[in-house]
Amino acid sequence: PSAETGKVTITAKLMGFAPSEPFEAEVVGGESIDNLRLTLRVGGRITGEVLASRQGERVDGRRVTAQQVGGGESYDATTDRSGKFEIKSVAPGEYAMAAEAAATEVDQLREPGARRGNDWDLVELTKKRGTVSVTDGGSAHVVLGAPPAAPVTISGRVHRGSQGVAG
Repeated sequence: PSAETGKVTITAKLMGFAPSEPFEAEVVGGESIDNLRLTLRVGGRITGEVLASRQGERVDGRRVTAQQVGGGESYDATTDRSGKFEIKSVAPGEYAMAAEAAATEVDQLREPGARRGNDWDLVELTKKRGTVSVTDGGSAHVVLGAPPAAPVTISGRVHRGSQGVAG
C-alpha cells in the first residue's frame, strides 16, 4: 500500500534502544524517498526514588511515568520495595515525572461509603511530581516526594467567652 499524500513523520524504534530522531517529509502519492537513513540512539537512563511524605505511606509498587515535555515519548516503571525505579533506553529530552499513589493510599482518602472507580481527582491529587533532563548516553536521577516534615506541636488554651474550657 502507498502512503497518503501530505506530511509524514517516520521514527525507528527497537527494544533496548532509544528511538531515532524523527524524520519529517512531504510525500506525494506514487513518490518514494530514497536513501532514507534512521539511526537508533543509545538513549539515556532515569533512576529515581519515591519518598513517603507521611508516616506509614507505602512507596513500593507505585507506577512511575516519564512523559517527554511537549509530547513525544512516554515511559513507565514500577517502584521496588524501597521506592526505587529505573527506566532505560530513554530518548534525550526533558521529562515530566509522576508517581501514582498506591490503591491503598487512595482508599484512605476516599469519602466514607464511596466506591472505587471515580478516583481520577484523588489519583491526580496524590501524584508526586518532578522533572528530569536526559541526554543520549547519560544518566539522570530524580527524587519524587519529600520526607515527612517534623511534627507540628500546637499548644494553647481554649476559651468560651472569658472562661477557660476544661480538657
